Amino acid sequence: MRISRILLITLGIFLFSSSNADYEVEEAYVEDALGNQHLFEREVRPNPDGSRTIIPRERPDELKRIHQQLCESVGATDITQEHVLTLGEGTVDAVVCHSDSQQGTPEGASASGGISLMNSSLQINPPNATVNLNANFLLSGSFYYQTLVGGPYDATMSASNCSTSISGNISGMGAGTRTLMMQCHAFDAGTYPSTLAACIPGLCASANGVITVNQ
Repeated sequence: MRISRILLITLGIFLFSSSNADYEVEEAYVEDALGNQHLFEREVRPNPDGSRTIIPRERPDELKRIHQQLCESVGATDITQEHVLTLGEGTVDAVVCHSDSQQGTPEGASASGGISLMNSSLQINPPNATVNLNANFLLSGSFYYQTLVGGPYDATMSASNCSTSISGNISGMGAGTRTLMMQCHAFDAGTYPSTLAACIPGLCASANGVITVNQ
């Protein structure tokens, strides 16, 4: 798996907003494909487990461009803004992409449900990667879905200390591929399991992959 350098982010200093005690303002320095640094701020709600839920706001145009470039690299469209994202303690950033076509070869699990009008299917392509120690890396997983009934869906991807959970909606009589990418940092060498789990109306499935961190 080729690790893209389109998005490379290091966490900035956590700042606390005096206008709302429920959230913090987090700074992130984003490096684009040309190596230029872009400073962005986002409002996050801290959770007891150390994760942060990104408060939905309109993203800066430049950050949208970087996210869209990342999705275009897998033949998809950026739909991050349509979701609620919760980043794990070790996660720098995450992007959600959509394509109407089936992408990749499911490696771990598939499932189907035949409950009346809720005929659904899920095919999971979990994240697998080999990365270098003490470096940021991009982790990507995807799932292909088919469903007659629209409604809320959610997905969670995790590997070592890096995890992202998303929630959003899918349309009825629909099918497509949702790709979840998250920016992580390799703190320790070794081999670690990764997981991608997703639930659409009437059906859930999950699959495991492997992340290898080389010294």
